[in-house]
Amino acid sequence: MTKNKTLLVATVAASILVSAIAGAATPAPALDPRDKPYYTHGPSYWVGDTQMIWQPGSQGMWGHRWIHGIYIQGQKRKSDANSPKQTTPPAKH
Repeated sequence: MTKNKTLLVATVAASILVSAIAGAATPAPALDPRDKPYYTHGPSYWVGDTQMIWQPGSQGMWGHRWIHGIYIQGQKRKSDANSPKQTTPPAKH
């Protein structure tokens, strides 16, 4: 019984270690050289409360030209500053 528990713990620990190593070894996608002039802010950046996310370029429909990548709007920043302010009605005398 103790051997089974030890074997189970060792198996779980090994699987966690292997998945952590595999996740860390995943390379970032390569940036196409034709997109470099347009890739000015990295993978994402913020404009006010809006995140702008890089959308990579692609080959045109018939393969004749390259359509360069652009930054597209992503999520809005979640903060208390964006929530509507609660106003209390004036007190009646």
